[in-house]
Amino acid sequence: MARILAIDDYPDLLRTYVNIFGEKGHQVVPASDAKTCMNHLMTPPKFDIVVGCDVENGGELTREIRNLCPDLPIIMITTISERGPNAANAHFPKPFQLNEVLAKIAELVS
Repeated sequence: MARILAIDDYPDLLRTYVNIFGEKGHQVVPASDAKTCMNHLMTPPKFDIVVGCDVENGGELTREIRNLCPDLPIIMITTISERGPNAANAHFPKPFQLNEVLAKIAELVS
């Protein structure tokens, strides 16, 4: 299973990510802001995927993640779509379908 860095500044949703992805057998590390996210990414062990990015300046965070870890898959779950060469591998607008996100995680980490 995957080691997931889950990011959201809404505590209830972040707990939901941790619980649901954890129930599916993934190891989930939560981050509630960009600084915590980047600190986790710079500290071993490595992550298989980043999910969420719905924090202030989520598009900028996505670009920072991409610069630090160019091959790390990123799934954005946000209210705003960020597209382009430095953007996420996938985007799901809120509200999202959990089964679609889980399928995309499986696809990107396989």
